[in-house]
Amino acid sequence: MAGHSKMAKFAPADNDTGCAVRPVRRFDFLLQQRSMVGMVRKCIAALVLFPLVAQAEVSEKIWSVSGMWVAAIIIGAALALSSYWKWPFLFVALFVSTVMILGIQDMVDDKFMHEAVLAEQGAAYFIHGYLSGLLVTVLALLGIATKRFRVVRNHLASGGSKGPSGSGAP
Repeated sequence: MAGHSKMAKFAPADNDTGCAVRPVRRFDFLLQQRSMVGMVRKCIAALVLFPLVAQAEVSEKIWSVSGMWVAAIIIGAALALSSYWKWPFLFVALFVSTVMILGIQDMVDDKFMHEAVLAEQGAAYFIHGYLSGLLVTVLALLGIATKRFRVVRNHLASGGSKGPSGSGAP
């Protein structure tokens, strides 16, 4: 029953003789944690006082131009198919476009972010952001227009004798 002994555990002392022993403290890990907390505080203070030390490239943390366009095409195509079948999906497309455009506008409004993106990506980045956001709504409108064109084409192909409601009235 070595683990259940009530005798104090001992560790070698820090002196050169090795004869003296000191009891192992059960809460030594707390002392180590306190020193880690102090180190973290010093690091945070250094980053706050010297912000140039923590400077990083902005382009690594934001969407790339091609990433914006790919996301807009994929989301827009999904919403175009959805709005082809049910037109209220246009409101979803408007919401998604608004969120994408407001994300770009947020970068434009933030002075530091705007300057950093201009320095790294150029002014075209913001134009691509706005246009890719609009593409989602344009594709959803295209889905609705395609459906409407198909309905009108089928109506004209059937001779146009019935009205759009099918009541027989022109």
